[in-house]
Amino acid sequence: MHVIARKTLREFSALHPKSAKCLDAWWLITSKAKWADFAQVKKTFAATDLFHKNNRQYLIFDIGGNKYRIVASVTWASFTMYIKFVLTHPEYEKQSWKNRL
Repeated sequence: MHVIARKTLREFSALHPKSAKCLDAWWLITSKAKWADFAQVKKTFAATDLFHKNNRQYLIFDIGGNKYRIVASVTWASFTMYIKFVLTHPEYEKQSWKNRL
């Protein structure tokens, strides 16, 4: 997958240093993947959910054992994923991120 933008992961890691290792591992796996659909994502990352808003598909990855979430839009045809947000679990639980999509 072409993952845009790794900078988002780095900025989050700078604020939350304990997240760096698991976010780097996620990026390494995801950037090498060739997922054609959500079922293939689930084979790699079982703790992933699919969310729909405004005719867009978003993947929500549970990272670091339920400590962090990556919310990313996905375009299957071009193997492209755009990281919208990286959130702590409490930030994710507030659900306010949905209003920013």
